[in-house]
Order: sequence, then C-alpha cells, then structure tokens
Amino acid sequence: AWVSDESLVLIDPLTVIILIPLVNQAVFPLFRSCGCSLKPVKRMCAGFGFAALSLLFAGGLQYWINAVGNFSRDAHHHETYTVLPGKQQLWVWYQAPAYFFMAVSEILANITIVEFICKQVSSKMRSIVLALYWWTSAIGAAAAFAVTPLAKPNWLHFVYWGMGGIMIIFMFIFNRLFRHYDDQSALVVNLAD
Repeated sequence: AWVSDESLVLIDPLTVIILIPLVNQAVFPLFRSCGCSLKPVKRMCAGFGFAALSLLFAGGLQYWINAVGNFSRDAHHHETYTVLPGKQQLWVWYQAPAYFFMAVSEILANITIVEFICKQVSSKMRSIVLALYWWTSAIGAAAAFAVTPLAKPNWLHFVYWGMGGIMIIFMFIFNRLFRHYDDQSALVVNLAD
C-alpha cells in the first residue's frame, strides 16, 4: 500500500490546518446569514459531539476489524493481525473519517475554548487560566496512557464506545451547566473579526 497505518495520523493536523480558514470564512458566516449564530458554548458542545462521533465510528470500525480477523501473540508478545479466510481485507483509509471527525472536534471545541479564555479573562490571569486548561489536556492524555495497556485488541471497540458514550453524557452536562453564557451578548465570540 502507498500509505501506512502510521501515516494516517497526519489526517487530523492536515484537516485542522485546511478547515480552520474554511470554517472561519465560510461556515460560520453562512450560519450567521441564516440567523443561526454559533455561540461559544454551542460550538464547544458541537465539538464534544464530533469527538463522540469519532470515538463511536472508531469503535464500529474496530468491531468490524475484530469480525474479519484474528489477533494473536507470538513468543515475544508481539501482536499480529490475520484476516480470516473468505473475509474481506480492510482498506487502511476506512480509518480516515475518525481522524476527520476528531479534527472538526478540535476546531469547534479546543479553538473556541482558547479563544473564549483569551477574550473573557483579564490579561493578568490569561496565562494562568490557559495553563490550567492545557493542564487538563495533559491529565486526559495521562489517563489515556494509563488505560491503554488495559485495552486488549478483541475488546478495544468497547473502549471506544464507552469513551464516546461518556463524551455524549459530558456534552449534555456541559451544555446544561454553561449554556447561560451563550445568552449573554457580551460573551459572543466572533471568529471572523
């Protein structure tokens, strides 16, 4: 194949780089012209929804991978994957939508959160608040590293589905707790300005 599994992770950053100007110059103005202003909390929740979609998609794909093949370990504990006889070989690009959905999530959630912080926090506190925000991302990454050894290939789809479900629940809780910020006109963030 002309592309490896490992190179697919480039889809996420490339999609972010390509979509940020497109979203700022076309998508958000289109929504505003239709009378639907995507205020910060709505965008963050949409970002959480796209993250959940990415995880649910990855879980479904992993379920399919498990259905058409077998994982095995050799004497050195290296895992190998073998397609079962009579089953279809999976194309590596089937993973691309999961990376795309996660990139859209980053645009809608992370960028909006950072912009919200920069516009709403005083300049004296901005560095501290941004550091705290990125610290939560570091804690999330550390938690992912802690869970990774527990995820066995034949059960990995449950991990993805579980995380996607948790993200959906969190999205609704976040919206319930913070949607009042969207109602305050002073807090409307305009990415095009």
